[in-house]
Amino acid sequence: MAIFWLNELYRLSHENNIPEAINLLYHKVDDDLCNGRFKECNDYLSQLNLDPVRPELWIALLTITLAAKDSLPYRAELFDQIQTKLLALGEDLTSLAGLQ
Repeated sequence: MAIFWLNELYRLSHENNIPEAINLLYHKVDDDLCNGRFKECNDYLSQLNLDPVRPELWIALLTITLAAKDSLPYRAELFDQIQTKLLALGEDLTSLAGLQ
C-alpha cells in the first residue's frame, strides 16, 4: 500500500523546496516514532523511492530515525542504499558520519 504523504515529499523535493520537505519529514516521522508506530515508519522507509528525493532529504531522514534505528529493521538497508547513491553521485560521505 502506498504511503500518500510520500507523494508530497516527492513534489516538494522536485520543486527544490527543501525547508518544507524537511518540515514534512520531521512532522510525519517524529509523530509516528513518538507514538510508537514503528511498523508504519518501517513500512514507509521500505517504500521510499530515493530517486525523486534530493540527497539533503536522505540525510534528514536518517537523522530523524537514528534514535529509533533498533526498532526500524529496514533502516539499515536504507542507509546502505543512500551510501551507494551518494558514492555514485561523487558526494563526500562525511554527511553520513554517525548516522549508521
